[in-house]
Amino acid sequence: MGRAKLTYHHGDLKGALISVATEMIAAEGQAGFSLRKIAQQVGVSQTALYRHFANKEELFAAIAEQGFLRLSEKSQQAFDNHSDLIERTIEVGMAYLDFAAENPNLYRLMFDSSIADNQRYTALADARRQAFKYSALNSAALRRLRDPDAEPDSLQAESTKILSQALVHGLASLMIEGMIHSRVERKELMRKTLSESLRFPWLTESERQV
Repeated sequence: MGRAKLTYHHGDLKGALISVATEMIAAEGQAGFSLRKIAQQVGVSQTALYRHFANKEELFAAIAEQGFLRLSEKSQQAFDNHSDLIERTIEVGMAYLDFAAENPNLYRLMFDSSIADNQRYTALADARRQAFKYSALNSAALRRLRDPDAEPDSLQAESTKILSQALVHGLASLMIEGMIHSRVERKELMRKTLSESLRFPWLTESERQV
């Protein structure tokens, strides 16, 4: 079934282009994506589109930025809703995995290597850092509980952050690419996997409330 054409009249053309392009990515992925299709869908000329995006890569970066902002909102909500450290860490991870499961094509685009240049796409880099902020905060709190007397250097802090990102990103990638085959319900399996990655039975209730 073809997509109904959106007739653009006035207002935020850049926002309309990003919105329609995001819908197209969600439905079809990147393979059949073209600026011509986006311009036609919005009802403007390609010349008008090029006033905002010089090429497809720039539009992809804008779509990815919005994706990371949405992911950040979900992560923050999970973070704010739980005071127990272990539960909070698991729920932030689940928010990430749910986002990937609900938006597989968008998720793939968000990690496309063609838009990974932090210097060129600074807004995208900022949104990416914001999305991972909450898992990084949890990881830092867990690290302090493991060794409260240690003074972590910048290398240790960075490695802890990367480890937390690698876990959820790896699980998300395996999940959306169909590489996890199990009779167990997806959410149940992902929650158990995140829980097993923590394994802090020795924490007291007061220590978990951080």
